[in-house]
Amino acid sequence: MRDEAPPVRDHRAAASKRYRAYCRREGRRIYAQGTFATKADAGRGTSVDPHRGHEPLQPYAGTWVTRTGADSARGTYEGPLRLRILPTFGKVELAGPTGAPSMVRTWCC
Repeated sequence: MRDEAPPVRDHRAAASKRYRAYCRREGRRIYAQGTFATKADAGRGTSVDPHRGHEPLQPYAGTWVTRTGADSARGTYEGPLRLRILPTFGKVELAGPTGAPSMVRTWCC
């Protein structure tokens, strides 16, 4: 299982005087798309590591469930994940194939 993406950092893009958000992965900076007017905007929210999109849902879901907090919340999510979602989508990459919406529609409806 991969580690979580490091926190977003930011720095001033010299030419445009705007901020660029980035995270570090394996010693390299990975920049977010676009720039931000303020440092706060660049650092707001969570970072999205583009490499994590290739991770299958199953290992990510296990990590996510353990981070949800209260035992009652974990119990609420574990059953449906294990019984309904992961058997069908467990091996699907988080970034998903281009046909993911139709896959979900077919599965649920």
